[in-house]
Amino acid sequence: MVAVGLGPLAGILAIIMDTIGFCARFFAERIEEIDPRPATALSAAGASRGAVMAGAILPECFPSFVATSLVSVEKAVRSAVVLGLVGASGIGVELTSAMNLFRYKEALTIILVVLVVVIAVEQLAGAIRRRVI
Repeated sequence: MVAVGLGPLAGILAIIMDTIGFCARFFAERIEEIDPRPATALSAAGASRGAVMAGAILPECFPSFVATSLVSVEKAVRSAVVLGLVGASGIGVELTSAMNLFRYKEALTIILVVLVVVIAVEQLAGAIRRRVI
């Protein structure tokens, strides 16, 4: 926060760093769990490193990568509201100001919009998961 201060940039950077760390951990774990036999067979047949990645590693990991990425997007949407509540700008600031000014109808509208967005993102992620996995 000292480098960029409060505001939207701080919130964006926080979400980006959280997402990168979350995805990198789960991607690395999934790659470590793959069956090495297809990659070994492609290497023995003379495939390049890129061909081994595209032909053996990526097809086995892709569903897990998609699932992890979708969970990360869902988490980022929820985090954006919370970060706004603590000073990173966005809809969270609007919700805080509505509550502080006793504009409960406006606050309820903001909460309902956030709820609809979160549910829509979860439904979209579920549809993508069903297609890929």
